[in-house]
Amino acid sequence: MSSISVRNSLPSAAASPGDRTEVPSESNENASQAAPASHRGRKIATWTAVSAVALAGAGRVAEHAVVSNFEASWGTLESPRFTISETATLHPISTYRERATELIESARTWKKELLALDAKVGDLSSISDLETRRGLARTLYEKNFGPYETVAAISNSEEEVPGGALAKSETTKDPILQRPQQEVARELVETLVGQKLPEVLSFEVGDVPIEGIGGFANSLTSTATAEACNIFPSEEANYYETVGVLGHEVGHLVFGFSESKLDSWTPWNAATYGTRVREEAAAVAFRTLVGAQPDDPQTRFFVSGDTSRLIEEFMDGKLDYGLAEGAALADAAFTLHSDPRAAYKAITTPGELDPALRTVIAANRELCLQQRAILAENQQLHERIQKRLKSLIEPQ
Repeated sequence: MSSISVRNSLPSAAASPGDRTEVPSESNENASQAAPASHRGRKIATWTAVSAVALAGAGRVAEHAVVSNFEASWGTLESPRFTISETATLHPISTYRERATELIESARTWKKELLALDAKVGDLSSISDLETRRGLARTLYEKNFGPYETVAAISNSEEEVPGGALAKSETTKDPILQRPQQEVARELVETLVGQKLPEVLSFEVGDVPIEGIGGFANSLTSTATAEACNIFPSEEANYYETVGVLGHEVGHLVFGFSESKLDSWTPWNAATYGTRVREEAAAVAFRTLVGAQPDDPQTRFFVSGDTSRLIEEFMDGKLDYGLAEGAALADAAFTLHSDPRAAYKAITTPGELDPALRTVIAANRELCLQQRAILAENQQLHERIQKRLKSLIEPQ
């Protein structure tokens, strides 16, 4: 590389001595003065090229060291150190197909009830006596929509304590919630994989400086970080959501797909979108399995995370760093495989993904459209009935 740089820096007039022509003495003088500068330029170009080669070599050595250190703790894609233990107790995993189908059936039942209610409202319209009609309409309204006139009451007792009811509930906090979330996350993950995690692994809960990101995994330091969740009104929900995010981030380290393709100091940023989707799918699947262990259904839901929201964001065409599509892929694997361990292997085994996963996602997209269509119809019908009843209670 250095010889090329020197050759490219040579003036074209030096191609052949036979081509030289006499030039005025002033020009010769200028040329002789320029010679040292030209020589310095060649030296700079040479040393720049040599330095680039040295840096590139050092970079490759450093990258090799990063990958070697990572694999020493976590294994490789072909031979992972951690996988799902056969002894882990896993409750059944709810898939998007199951949830959407259940919701559609529930919406159809609700639509029948709304149509029947609409017919009753029509019957009221035929009653000639105004007061009788108003009384029956009000009764029907309150039976189906709640009190016709709601007066918001503020409890003075909650104002006595800063923070209201939530502050008072601190005195009766569930003892489990007193444990550090890092401790609970480590315990759940180690039970899932059936062995102790690497000593180098560190769990951290704190502020994540990247907007819109709830956590991240640092493969250079084997650190799993989660932002302390506070988006839910329930303290228990926030607690277990944070535990779940920690499990998700460990899932990145266990799979380590982007590290296997390391080509910069920030492999996640340098990775292709497809690489990120594959790793997010593995992390989502891992978190789902971490959350499938607790006996309490509510705890399982919050530790596993709301994958339906992510899946529908992907179906809506939302472009992110791969999490939404990864969630759709992980869910498709759990849909195809009744054994959750087989589903996890379908995502994490090196090689091409099963095309059937995309077929499941396409079918789920159709379910999503059906679900939204019937819910929109029901909402319109609901609002129309409510408006008709109000007109009977308070005729203009």
